[in-house]
Amino acid sequence: MIGGGIILHLEEPVALAIKPALTPLPDRVPLKRALISVFDKTGIVDFARALVDHGVEIISTGGTRAALSAAGIANIDVADVT
Repeated sequence: MIGGGIILHLEEPVALAIKPALTPLPDRVPLKRALISVFDKTGIVDFARALVDHGVEIISTGGTRAALSAAGIANIDVADVT
């Protein structure tokens, strides 16, 4: 889920999947940060990269953080914001 409970379908190209969630609407707060913590890392790098490309700051945990960092995606350890 992302920004107000929108469920993403990652079968679509990631950029298309996240576009509705990132499009500002009068009744929504713009997405500025995303907490990503997943067991199955399949597709997570592309997903996170698409968010970063749209100006979203990534917060992540443990193995997810390691996977994103290894791929060169800037992210903040959740311990730094909690």
